[in-house]
Amino acid sequence: MDVQYSIEIHAKPAEVFPWIADPEKAVLWQPDVQHWEIIEKRGDVIGTVFRETVGEGSNSLEMKGFISKYQLNQEIGFHLESKVHTIEMDYTIRSNADVSVVSIHAQIHWKFPANIIYLFSGKKMKASLMNQMKSEGNALKKICEKEVSYSDLNG
Repeated sequence: MDVQYSIEIHAKPAEVFPWIADPEKAVLWQPDVQHWEIIEKRGDVIGTVFRETVGEGSNSLEMKGFISKYQLNQEIGFHLESKVHTIEMDYTIRSNADVSVVSIHAQIHWKFPANIIYLFSGKKMKASLMNQMKSEGNALKKICEKEVSYSDLNG
């Protein structure tokens, strides 16, 4: 399954990127992430291994992953594995003056038996993930634009 979403944020890439790349900041706009930890940190960032738990209670899911792409203020990619799927998740930032366009691209490969469920409920699952991306993108936008306006006032 392939899911893509883009959003304009009135902030420079250097102001947006840390909110995506720093897990302590990212959990503020990704409310489904309940717990995260860095397992093995790499000096060049690419290859850094982490674990995170998403969801709540009995609906939680543990995922292990690593950073697969990294270009400061431009791109970060994650490879994630769980018992139900493998995800390649990429965030890219393009700049146009003081506006950043954040594009999110997720390639999800479902494992058995989730792949069977996907055959019957694929459209509904994709719509749900798209809604989640939009919600998280809007939360990221609010945080970044608030930070920019706050720093402008106090700059």
